[in-house]
This record gives sequence, C-alpha cells and structure tokens, in this order.
Amino acid sequence: MDDAANDEPAAAAVLLESQPALGFSAALFVFVVVFVFTMFPHISPYLAKIITVKIVKEEKEEIDLKSEISTLRKQLRTIHMVDEFSKYAKTERKIIKFTEQLKVHETNRSEFLTKVKIFMTVAFQIIRVICMGLLLWWWKSYPVLVFSDNYFSPVSSLVSFPSQVTGGIGLIPWLLICGVIVNKISSTLTTSKH
Repeated sequence: MDDAANDEPAAAAVLLESQPALGFSAALFVFVVVFVFTMFPHISPYLAKIITVKIVKEEKEEIDLKSEISTLRKQLRTIHMVDEFSKYAKTERKIIKFTEQLKVHETNRSEFLTKVKIFMTVAFQIIRVICMGLLLWWWKSYPVLVFSDNYFSPVSSLVSFPSQVTGGIGLIPWLLICGVIVNKISSTLTTSKH
C-alpha cells in the first residue's frame, strides 16, 4: 500500500516533466484563447460589415438612382407647390418610385450582411468547439499552472480537475477563472463605449 502512495508523486513528476507547455506560457495561451473567443462576438458585426462592403459594391444602377433622387429633390425645392401642383406631384412620385427601387437594393445588401453575420457566427462557434475540445484533450492529464502541493489543500482535487495533480490548476478551473476576468474586461470596455 505504501509503494502505491510513493509511486503516485513519482508518476506525477514524470507526467509534469513530459508536458511541453507547462507554466505561465500555457496559462497565458489559454487566457488569450478565452479572450479572443469572448471578444469575437463584440467585433463580429464590424467585421461582417467590412466584409460586406468589400464584397458587395454599389451597382451603377444604385449610384444612378441616388444621384437622380438628389437631383429631383433639388428640383422639388424650386417648384412652388400651389402654383405648379401637377409638376410638383409628378416630381414627388418619381422620387417615391426611385426611393422604393433604392430600398430594394439596400434590402438585398442588408440580407447579404445578415447571411455573412450568421455564417461568421456559425463558423466561429464551430472553431470555438474544436479549439476547446483540443485544449481539453491536450491538458486532460496536465495542469495549466503548478503551485506547491498544499497551496489548494482543502479543494485541491477540484482545482486540479481534470489532471488531478496536487498543487496544480487544471484546465477547466483555469477556463472559468479566465472567463470571469475576460467578461469583466469586456463589460468594462462595452460600458466605457456607451
């Protein structure tokens, strides 16, 4: 029975020595991953808009409609409504017709923007699941950070989950810690913008 107890620390030491990314760099890497995954939903609308502007250019017809509407509005200001009612009404109907045509183009662009946002969200979630799965697989037996053996004495098994290395912080508790910190940063940044 004593041999099994003596073998456990030796096995943990061998396990820790074989881990390639133990220490602060591993903890920082996980923090950066959590930061990126938490901040992406806040910046994705801007990215989608940039992508949409680059991909979907204004068509010549749309540019012509805008300039025609602008010209007609200038003409409408020069026409006296009471004296030249028929001309005023005809110009106003043209403006309404061209504005409706322009709205169709804007609706198409808006629909495309929505599709890009949905695609980015789905793709991001797939990447997120894959990355988290890889992180969990990579650090299933290793702690992200290691402290002295009695540092987390009463709750050591919870803090070191899933690695179960005494004095270590496992990936899942580290993800929770990073998530809380990044959410605080995110909420501070979003409230300072408003």
